[in-house]
This record gives sequence, structure tokens and C-alpha cells, in this order.
Amino acid sequence: MQQEFKNPDAVLEEIVHNKLATEHSKNAIFMFVIFGIIIFIWKSEAFLSLSTLLFFVVGIFLASLLSIPSYMLKRKLAKYMKNKGRVYQSIVFSFWVFEFFYDFASTYLLFYLYKLVF
Repeated sequence: MQQEFKNPDAVLEEIVHNKLATEHSKNAIFMFVIFGIIIFIWKSEAFLSLSTLLFFVVGIFLASLLSIPSYMLKRKLAKYMKNKGRVYQSIVFSFWVFEFFYDFASTYLLFYLYKLVF
């Protein structure tokens, strides 16, 4: 039985992809917690309740899942800029702003669903 070796570039790309996906998910969870706290303060909701705990525990997983489309877009954008050979600062900044508002919108959507249930 022969052992098949992968291309070193493909292995390196897979490692980088996994690390970036993990980092992106952690950032989405962090932003969810920050925005969740801000929304709870803004809406004068009780922090010490079982429903709040449930919101944050379930929301962490949902925020991570909801961040997948923005990660895929970020990956496509990185490949596009790599192929062009230049980094466009305006595109990078615009995507950062998009990601910030996307995380806020997903947090607010989860809060809206939370209010429908509780």
C-alpha cells in the first residue's frame, strides 16, 4: 500500500484556512457577547436570569454559525487580492466595517428571536 503525499502548498493552505476560520469564529463570538451586553443594557433587560443565560449560551453557537458567510466572503476577497498582487486598503477597511455591522445585525436578530420566545 502506497502512502500518498500532499502538495506542501496545499497542506500549508489548509493549515492557514483552519487557523483563520477558528480566529474568525472566535471574533464573531467575542463581538456577539459585547453586542449582546450592549443590547441588554440598552433595552433594560435583566442580566441575572435563566433566559439571559440561555440567550448567551445558545447565541454563542449561533453567532459562530452565522459568521460563516462573512468568512467565505473574506476568503474569496483574499484570493482575489492575492491574484491581483495588490492589497486595496479601501476594500480591506470596507470589509472590516461590513463585518462589524454584520456581527451587530446577527446579534440583534438573535435578540429579536429571544424576545419572541421569552
